[in-house]
Amino acid sequence: MTGELPRLLFCSFDVLPGPTGGSRRLTGYLKGLKGKASVVILSVKTPELSHIERYLGARLLRVPVGTGELASQIDAFERAIRRQLESESYALVHVTDPFGGAVLLEERTQHGFRLIYEAQYFAAVDLPLRAPEVDPALVEQAEIQERRCLLNADAVITGSGAMRESLVSMGILAERITTLPSPVETAAFIGSPREPTPTGGPLRILCLGESAPWEDVPTLLQATARVLSQGPVSVTLAGPLTERAHAALDAAIQELELRAHVTWVGPLGLKELPPLLARADVGVMALTDIPRNHLCASALDAASELCAAGLPLIAADLPISRQELPPGGTLFVRAGDASALAEQLLALARDPERRAALGRNSLAHAEAFFEAGVVQAALLALYGELLGTPLGATPVAPALPPVPRLRNFTAARVLHALNDAPDTPPPVRPPGPRQTVPTADFLGPEAPTLVGPPPQPDPSTSPDVPPPVSSAVPAEVSTRFWKNQILLGYCPPEDGSGVRPTPPTNFPGRDPGPQFLPVRRIA
Repeated sequence: MTGELPRLLFCSFDVLPGPTGGSRRLTGYLKGLKGKASVVILSVKTPELSHIERYLGARLLRVPVGTGELASQIDAFERAIRRQLESESYALVHVTDPFGGAVLLEERTQHGFRLIYEAQYFAAVDLPLRAPEVDPALVEQAEIQERRCLLNADAVITGSGAMRESLVSMGILAERITTLPSPVETAAFIGSPREPTPTGGPLRILCLGESAPWEDVPTLLQATARVLSQGPVSVTLAGPLTERAHAALDAAIQELELRAHVTWVGPLGLKELPPLLARADVGVMALTDIPRNHLCASALDAASELCAAGLPLIAADLPISRQELPPGGTLFVRAGDASALAEQLLALARDPERRAALGRNSLAHAEAFFEAGVVQAALLALYGELLGTPLGATPVAPALPPVPRLRNFTAARVLHALNDAPDTPPPVRPPGPRQTVPTADFLGPEAPTLVGPPPQPDPSTSPDVPPPVSSAVPAEVSTRFWKNQILLGYCPPEDGSGVRPTPPTNFPGRDPGPQFLPVRRIA
């Protein structure tokens, strides 16, 4: 078993791949894990996506959570997590929401994995905005579970210094928090050459987001109407929209008579973003002045892509914006001030050289702080520290100089650590008492313990001494077993590593019906 890759489970109550900032962030993580870990992902299934898929070298299992109330969807996803833990063993589990995190905290001792909790938002602040009809009891439950996760996870990841300060003020130990911005591959955007603004053409504005309540699209539209009175302008809104947000957006466009000047392109994949951003002249981060945008790192999800495209930015003047956005590439305006926003847009429309200078500073900031390779290196260092061995290395390694600690992430420190690191992968400092990983669960069983035909007694063997029983499963039996499992919806690992003795026959999250074998429910 030496040399086997450590097994990692991601649990994300999101659609993958998808147009949200959380989905793009997770995709950036996965690209850095190829060849370093054996990865399984649990995410949410939508009608157009398959149940099982290979995604960036990982096994992606999508959970059908239904279209009912949020509480029932969460319940389905929690059941999926429990069943996946019953079926396979993992060394690390990385979760992005408090509901899945609470389940994992309950199961951690039994299954012996290390838990990483990703805190890009606060559930009690975020949920009522995303779903105004949500039951207040569910919000209160989320707040309690979130605090438990933050206090008890082995490590916490967040995306901004402002969010990190908020977590520390809540009593979370600073040494347990890793700050990682959303990773982006700048080469993908540099490879899409910028389309120059046609002479006399409109200033091309791009707003990348979700048109959610925390995004101040109405102020952007009002500013656009003011700019139109003095020169041509066009606005592109990119991202998913709920039916309610779409109706509100359509009404605002109609009222301001902007039908010919505003385009909504809908949700876009990662490959579609670079050419879209190459056709823009300025990126606008319109944020409302509400508590969520003072605290949540996810408020700036789109900053990585906008900076990587070399766009000048105009952003609402909030503490999180001042702290995280490039000072030499961003113009700040008071949140909700359409007149001030229009003035900055007109100034950029009249000064192409200034736009270019601001864009160069944005790109330099992306290369220094948001570059995927730098963020991935810090994530791998964190994983290695929790495992007690560099990710992808043999679990038993000779004593070497310790790897630099990268908990408090800055791009400069990571690059310095990578440049000064020895050629051979060094192990991390010896873990403390809470960092003991059970070896059996870390490596998994030697082989899938599937049940084949019962061994037949050998007449030549003494009746007093039972014949040895081989643990190997005949090839035809193993193949037939796994094919049946796949037909029933379960996706085992190709090599059988980490499989527990009795994998579930149901796909995670699906209620057993007459055509499926029964699955033991866990309350």
